[in-house]
Order: sequence, then structure tokens, then C-alpha cells
Amino acid sequence: MSCCLYQIYSLGSGNRQLYQDADRSRGTLIGGLRGMGLLKSQISIDPESAPFKLNPHSDPLEVENEWLRWRDQEQERRVVWASFEYDCSLSTLTGCRAAVDLAELPRALPCAEDLWRAPSGQTWRSLASHLGPSAFGIPVTATLEPIMSGSKALPSGLSSWGKRLCCQVIGRLLWDLKQLEVISLTRVLRQPSLSLVQEQAKNGLLKGFDNISNEIKLPTSPVEVIDYK
Repeated sequence: MSCCLYQIYSLGSGNRQLYQDADRSRGTLIGGLRGMGLLKSQISIDPESAPFKLNPHSDPLEVENEWLRWRDQEQERRVVWASFEYDCSLSTLTGCRAAVDLAELPRALPCAEDLWRAPSGQTWRSLASHLGPSAFGIPVTATLEPIMSGSKALPSGLSSWGKRLCCQVIGRLLWDLKQLEVISLTRVLRQPSLSLVQEQAKNGLLKGFDNISNEIKLPTSPVEVIDYK
């Protein structure tokens, strides 16, 4: 994370060498995540992975081992989402398309912060029982659906980071639409124009972006206040 922050600083330093190094570092980071299998394309017809469920055992050692296994899995997911947000930040600062494809992202957002910060297996288990299944990570589709429809009932437990990530996903879709407008070859290939469809899609995405932005501006906890600032 400190490396990512340094690279973002480098882009605004005015030093051309640091600017170029930041872009190379992004390529190294994303390539490394793909090589580790953390970033991999997920076909839309693949079955959704089952949400995490607590095992019924109550043995302290088993609970601790389950918590450690879950932490390893969750850490990988959080690394992917953090890298995606970093990639989006560099894309905004450089005006170049982001390197991470949306199809490579996890299908669920990061878990609730309270769950992630649990200091022990027993605390984690108690929190999980109290917070419910959504605390382990809300599916991205279940989050974007009410955002795009303008519904006020966003999934309960959606963190400020989750809201910000939804903004980044919508921003990526808007970027892809912009690219289609710029490099459109429909006239050259004598194909029907897609401009009307693109305009409708863009308006819908902008509406969704406004909806989630309004939610981010209404912090309900100290963590969300810090994130908003």
C-alpha cells in the first residue's frame, strides 16, 4: 500500500522519470497479481461462489483455525480491490485506460471493517454471528442494482470503502463507453451506429454515479467521515 501511495505521489511530482516509473510499477503490480492467480477473468456464466458460512463447531482451536483461514482469503480479496482502486487512481491522473479488467474483480466487496479488525477468532465469531452473512462481503451485483435504480435501500452494512469501490466500477464503465465513442469504427465498417445506445447507457451510469455519490456524502460513522474527507 505504501508503494502505491508513493507512485501516486510520483505522478504529481513534476519529475518525468518518476512519472514513467509509476506507470511501470503499475504494470509490475498488476502482472504480479495475475501471475499469482489473484486477478483472473471470471466468465459471467460461472456459478456464483457460495457465501462464507460459520462452521457449527465451538472448540476454541477450531474457531481460531477457521478465523485464520478466512483472514488469508479475505486478505487476498482486499489486496485485489485495493489494487483496482489504485489502478483507477492512476488512470484518472494519467488519462490512460486502467489495466485491471472488471471481469477480473472478485464478485463480492470486502468484508465489514469490524469483522476484519477482530483481534481473535472468538471475537471474530461473535461479531459474525451478530452482523449476519452480509458482513463477509456483499455481492457487487446486489450492491449496484439498487444504486442504478435509484433505490434508497442500499444493502445494510455497505461500508464507505464499498461505496467508493462501486463509484470506481461505474467510472470504469463510463471510461469504456468513452473509448467506444473515440475509436468508433462503425462508419468505416458500414455498421449501424451505436451512438443512441451508448448515450442511454452513459446517462444511466451517470445517474447511478450521482446516487452513490450522494450516499458517500452522508457519513454515518467516524470511519466514513475520515474516508469522505
